[in-house]
Amino acid sequence: MSKLVLTRDQCRAVDSIAAQELGLSGLVLMENAGLLAALALLPVLEAERLRAVILVGAGNNGGDGYALGRQLLVRGHSPMLLAFRSLGRLSTDASVQRRACEALGIEIVDCPLVEELDRALRGAGSDLLMVDAVLGTGFQPPLRADLGGWLQSAEALRAELQLPCWAIDLPSGMDADLGTGALIHAQRTLTLAASKVGLHTPEAEPWCGRVSVLPIGVPDQVLEQAARASTC
Repeated sequence: MSKLVLTRDQCRAVDSIAAQELGLSGLVLMENAGLLAALALLPVLEAERLRAVILVGAGNNGGDGYALGRQLLVRGHSPMLLAFRSLGRLSTDASVQRRACEALGIEIVDCPLVEELDRALRGAGSDLLMVDAVLGTGFQPPLRADLGGWLQSAEALRAELQLPCWAIDLPSGMDADLGTGALIHAQRTLTLAASKVGLHTPEAEPWCGRVSVLPIGVPDQVLEQAARASTC
């Protein structure tokens, strides 16, 4: 597993090199992220008899969340997906993952309004584990007001209901380079491919909890090539 710590631009270079030189599409890496996140979560879900409630965004971090939901389903779990955006407003790869979830009958609730998010989360039952798959390394501030309010509401609900939370890649809102701006408190962060500079800052520590790197199929030489890049 790589010990490299990358900036946002270097992570973008990873995606570009993987696609152009190795033919590894974003969808392939997303699928690997969903699988490895599911394998990390399963022992906790099963030992504590928890249901995963996955907050999914419109971009590729949301796509990771949809992939995670499907991987949990095929392993006997019943995840619930709470979506900030509907199918027609997703990135191309995230749309593929969502359609697969829909075809399998996974419970997906479109809740772009905070009132809808509140109702859906309170109605999900007890013994929940929240998964934050809204914004990842690709996010660059500033955060839109509507999404910021949605994430703040999700965090308030998490705190009120005393839900454990795991983040995929980064806690949503966090700047991958600075470690500032996070809006969701996570006990665990499953960051993808390599660690990020922002996760190692004092500002990030209270928000990201224990950090683990998921090796999603990008070879070390690609990560090292990207680490040498000063720009994308």
